[in-house]
Amino acid sequence: MFFRRRHSSFARRRTTALGFGKKYDIIDFELGNKITGAGFPVYKGKGAKLQRALINYFLDKNTAAGYNEVQVPHLVNEASAYGTGQLPDKEGQMYHDKTDDLY
Repeated sequence: MFFRRRHSSFARRRTTALGFGKKYDIIDFELGNKITGAGFPVYKGKGAKLQRALINYFLDKNTAAGYNEVQVPHLVNEASAYGTGQLPDKEGQMYHDKTDDLY
């Protein structure tokens, strides 16, 4: 038996995350770039709710499977950055607070 692959109108209407975010006003990449100077989006309205729902879903799913949820520091000392292999390889890509010597 042979099957033909049909081209649906959906395939022709594909859009990028940028287009989807703009169309529904749920993700603002331009504002994220203004705030951070990098590719971090700002989630708005239903986009923020969707982001939070996805995080909660995966936290619930994994804690039900026996994993423990942890909240770790956002900044680490130099020894930790070397211990995880981030330094020296990614030093030019990491933020560094020289006052406290944290990455």
